[in-house]
Amino acid sequence: MLRKAYGEEIIVEPLYKILGNIVIELEEKKITDERFFAYLRSLFIQGTAFIIDENLLYKLDRLDDAYYLAKEKIYSDVLSVCEEAIKDLKYYKKFAHIFEEA
Repeated sequence: MLRKAYGEEIIVEPLYKILGNIVIELEEKKITDERFFAYLRSLFIQGTAFIIDENLLYKLDRLDDAYYLAKEKIYSDVLSVCEEAIKDLKYYKKFAHIFEEA
């Protein structure tokens, strides 16, 4: 993927591809909600260093907080937060197959 993007003005698409893939994996139950939100947290932490997409960083931060509150049974529940995450991040699913060789 990075080899394909090298030399082009592609900055956010690799991040969007990763997000699209993990959203699909959560929908298809290929990863647990815990792993999904760990990925989101990691992307948020890495993204704050580069501030590539402030709107996306806001979403990731908000979803991370929502998951923590649901996991601790403070507010909402994990299933609802997973559904919210899929809904909020569905846009990125269209990037899941970019940079793939034909």
